[in-house]
Amino acid sequence: MSKQIQVKTFNSGTREKILAAAYSCFTEEGYSSASISKIAKRAKVLSGSIYWAFETKEKLFSEVLRISGDQFLNSLNLSFQFDNGELMNTEEIIPEMLNNFGRGPDFLRLFLAVAVESNASGNEVIQVAKEIRAKSRAMLEHIIESNVKNVDPKIVSLNAQRISTMVIQLLDGLYVASKIEDNTVDIESYLRNILMFINH
Repeated sequence: MSKQIQVKTFNSGTREKILAAAYSCFTEEGYSSASISKIAKRAKVLSGSIYWAFETKEKLFSEVLRISGDQFLNSLNLSFQFDNGELMNTEEIIPEMLNNFGRGPDFLRLFLAVAVESNASGNEVIQVAKEIRAKSRAMLEHIIESNVKNVDPKIVSLNAQRISTMVIQLLDGLYVASKIEDNTVDIESYLRNILMFINH
């Protein structure tokens, strides 16, 4: 029986319970400490059900990462407006970026696990993480490319790629700083600097 058929015939309610339990365990405890038995207990299923549905802990983590990444990206509603190359709606973007940043800490914790826990960074997990980051960059690039007019499209595209990569990396660092330095990090100020960078 193929894996695709197995997924279709598996009780979708049970599958959803497993994914929800895994998400909460992974975000609360990290990859290493979130054992299959803990996830099974939280989902109120047998450990064998998890292995039957996902085969390995890595595959389960990959699926949790993929779903939460897609949900987080779909929740973003940023609209950058440019006029003659100048970013016009900074005051509207800041609250939305702050809201998005606060809305995704659990999802960002999953990314931290991939970055710092060696056993959470298998090939499949890394591939999913790369896909999510690529989608994030593509979203930012599209916003910039579709709004900057009267400039050579090749130049806009090249700069949009550079900006999107740097913005993602800045947000990575900002999340880590906010966790370590607690309330001493002025997130709004950082986001303003990011927008100033995009504008330039």
